[in-house]
Amino acid sequence: MNQPPTVRETEFLAVDTTDETELWQRFDRFVRSLHSYLNQLSCFRDLQETRRKWKVRTTNTEAFGNFATDPKHWYTFHHGGRNEAQFNVGLWPNYLRVGMGFEFTLKKGGDPTIVGLTYACFTKAVASKRIEFQKFVADNKLEIEWTNNRDESIEFVPTNEVVSWLFDPPNEPGWIFVGRLLRRGTDAPILENSGELGKVMHAVMCGLRPLWEETQKMTINIR
Repeated sequence: MNQPPTVRETEFLAVDTTDETELWQRFDRFVRSLHSYLNQLSCFRDLQETRRKWKVRTTNTEAFGNFATDPKHWYTFHHGGRNEAQFNVGLWPNYLRVGMGFEFTLKKGGDPTIVGLTYACFTKAVASKRIEFQKFVADNKLEIEWTNNRDESIEFVPTNEVVSWLFDPPNEPGWIFVGRLLRRGTDAPILENSGELGKVMHAVMCGLRPLWEETQKMTINIR
């Protein structure tokens, strides 16, 4: 099995720029290597085939292939995931995130109404397995990264408050992400070791896969 590219001090320094063209140039090869790793994970090999059960016009055969940037930030999410519960990996100057997010804004052609419905279905899916999910969150040290729709300043929710927060998020969120936040310096032993980083990515993404599928099926049935 392939392993993900490592994230060292070099990568954290490289992402710390507001020049998005420069970000593309600096991280194009890195992200392509990351896609290669993600697409061969057992939980992603059949992702697009699964999506065809409710999205007939799914054209991509691989789970990941896109690459987007903001100032001091790049991210990738699964093909077709813009208005879904999206599997997401992103890098900021201080941490790498790995997990699942919900984008509630109009950014990149998004539909906040559909995403709002999807999030509601996600919390129902979590509620049905709350004890199991609580253990998953604790075992994998998951946190929440979120922004509101106004100033877009990033805030965090610690592991022990994740589940309760998900059921009572703030009004008008812009972005809600639940996953592992691997921090610069603190988590260097994981980030700089491809085997250890791969273990974390596999555990988080594949652990979230059943919840993602249940969420999407529920959303389609309601719509």
